[in-house]
Amino acid sequence: MTNDPYDSTDDSRRSLAKRGTVAAGALALGTGALAGTAATQDDEEEVVIFTEDYIPGADFDVVGELEQGSTIDILQSFDVTEETVVDDPSDWDSYIIQYDIDADAGILAVLFTEEVELSVGDSETMSEDAGFRNSRLSAVEVNLD
Repeated sequence: MTNDPYDSTDDSRRSLAKRGTVAAGALALGTGALAGTAATQDDEEEVVIFTEDYIPGADFDVVGELEQGSTIDILQSFDVTEETVVDDPSDWDSYIIQYDIDADAGILAVLFTEEVELSVGDSETMSEDAGFRNSRLSAVEVNLD
């Protein structure tokens, strides 16, 4: 063990990088988040995604659908005291998406929806206007273009 305060492990670097990504995502939402919340509340094409998985304007493909029990487990795992991402997780579906980015293996993420019906093989794009659904839990709501 060293006494060097700058000596860190790979895990702490990854954690710092992830926090930086979340902060950058929150910063990118900026003013658009405030304006976007009112505009997206009643839209049927609204989905929820966590900020670290939100890439505005990027195309993605639906590569899988999670079972209802998994969706409920995921959404309930983010509940903190009385804060929630959604009121009733059983009303929601979740999908595994893969962004179409210039990488051999695109970035995977989980997307949640209450109203939008998606199927494996569907291609969509997330709007660049998003609003925080729950800023403390880093969940944003965004429309599909």
